[in-house]
Amino acid sequence: MKMRYDTEDLALAEIAQWIGGRRGQDAAHSCTLSKLRNQILRKVPGTREKANGHEKMPYLGYRHDLVDVAYIYIQAGGLVVDVRRSRRSIAPAIQQRGVHIRTKDNYQERAGGWTTGIRLPHNATGEQIGAVAGLIAAALTS
Repeated sequence: MKMRYDTEDLALAEIAQWIGGRRGQDAAHSCTLSKLRNQILRKVPGTREKANGHEKMPYLGYRHDLVDVAYIYIQAGGLVVDVRRSRRSIAPAIQQRGVHIRTKDNYQERAGGWTTGIRLPHNATGEQIGAVAGLIAAALTS
């Protein structure tokens, strides 16, 4: 597994090239990923980003201090977001905007306090992107 830290100053095209392969192409062409990433980094100055170039499931991870609070997984059909916010507190607000949640059975879900499996297509609406970016920004500042 290859990991690259402190990627927040890189262009998305550079990160996509580093990821490589099909998922790198998906990242490079995802308007949703580009807008979501820009909003997160703009809303919370000092946010740290890392890129995991796992061949089958690459992701971008976000933290403000020493704790990761969000992961954006890059898939062929869109993005899957895990965020360190309780599902009960956020699900109604984002589902009203047409954002779907399909909970994943992963480490974050088992740890509790995370909402996993937030689905965004590569062509999500600005309202959907803004809602998810807001959740991540709230997690980064809490």
